Amino acid sequence: MRNLHLVVLVASTGLVSCVRYRPAPLDPPGLAAGYRARQLSDGALRQFMTSAAIEVPEDSEWHPRHLSLVALYFHPELDFARASWHEAAAAEITAGARPPLSADGTVNHAARPDEGKTTSWSVSLGTAMTLETGGKRGARLARARAGTLAARLRLETTAWQVAEDAARAAMAAVSADGDLKSAEAEQATLDRVLALLRARYAQGAASLTEVARAEGDLQAATVSVLSAQRERTAARAELARAVGLPVAEVDSLSIGFETASHCAILDSVAVPALERRALLTRADVGTELAAYAEAEGELRVAVAEQYPDLSLGPGIGWEQGIGRWSLGLGLSKIVLNRNRGPIAEAEARREGAAVRFAEVQQNALREVASGAAECQGARVEEAQADTLFRGGARRLALAQAAYQRGETGETEVAFAQLGLVRAQHTRDMARRRLAAAQLGLERAVAAWLGASAPHWPDLPQPARPAIP
Repeated sequence: MRNLHLVVLVASTGLVSCVRYRPAPLDPPGLAAGYRARQLSDGALRQFMTSAAIEVPEDSEWHPRHLSLVALYFHPELDFARASWHEAAAAEITAGARPPLSADGTVNHAARPDEGKTTSWSVSLGTAMTLETGGKRGARLARARAGTLAARLRLETTAWQVAEDAARAAMAAVSADGDLKSAEAEQATLDRVLALLRARYAQGAASLTEVARAEGDLQAATVSVLSAQRERTAARAELARAVGLPVAEVDSLSIGFETASHCAILDSVAVPALERRALLTRADVGTELAAYAEAEGELRVAVAEQYPDLSLGPGIGWEQGIGRWSLGLGLSKIVLNRNRGPIAEAEARREGAAVRFAEVQQNALREVASGAAECQGARVEEAQADTLFRGGARRLALAQAAYQRGETGETEVAFAQLGLVRAQHTRDMARRRLAAAQLGLERAVAAWLGASAPHWPDLPQPARPAIP
């Protein structure tokens, strides 16, 4: 009876130590309300940006890097990637678990005791345990740890993609604002040109063809304004999606970009040095390397599965007053074909992981070279566009001086003003393309460039306290 009490005590202790189910119901209305309440003036967001060593805009423009940090704070993809990492880390516990034990007991009662026995009752208690062989547990742990590392690096990759998507969306919004401003300026200038040409036509100093051409140009400019307004609306909606904010929060936001070009790093750092840096900093390269280690772990598991496990079954019994003990031995998971199929599959997956790693590494090198070339081309284009703008400004000054001297009319000044408006639009586009090329180089290197680059946040710790 003492042994029976011990068994009951052990079983009760095991039941008490079990993890209990804890429900976590979702609150869809609350989640939606929390999303609608998101604001750029959020105090926790401001603290998060300050901790990244970047000045929080108050009355000034928001730059792409500001909005990248906003996306790292609000965007739900990071929450999902972080949850996947936690899941992978929990899988290590599963991989390290040993085969469970089992126990069974029986009680028998005979109609009458055997000859020489003192009682007709018999009690037995048996257990069963499995001893893994071939290094199965170590192989599972190696695979799980590689999976955890891959998930952690995927979190970094996701974060960088989120930040870069926000930066590109911010630059697209800047471009849309600039295009709208230029289209409106050209429309206003063409309207003035048309009014002057009509006045000259009434005086017999201009032809009807010139007036008709100006009317067509004004109509085209009006269509361009409407198109630019539509593009601006779409760009703001895309920016809201990229940073994880309601559209109303970014619709009237003042957005600009840094005037200092980080493409100038190419004057002091050679492209091969940037390529080496990219191979060390790009999380997607590390992710594929960890994925290869995970495939290597899968192969180790498949090889270990060739070997059968050893089963032990010790037991004790009390048979009609006589104590007995027993020990059962056995082999489980006997694989007759030496597990050749799963091993071949795992080898093929490892080969595919190696090819994938080489592909990602080559893509990284190619993107760095391409980003550097785009930077160089954008710098040349920006210089040429600036020269064009200065030429337009000189022509306008000459036209105004000639008008003041009475040598030309107001129409010539208006045409010179139109040329300057178009030259300014060309220069603004070139500057925006230079800023976009800078973002492309940063995306290729997977690092913010420049002395004023913000600090990369601690991704394992969520910036927001809870959903939403």
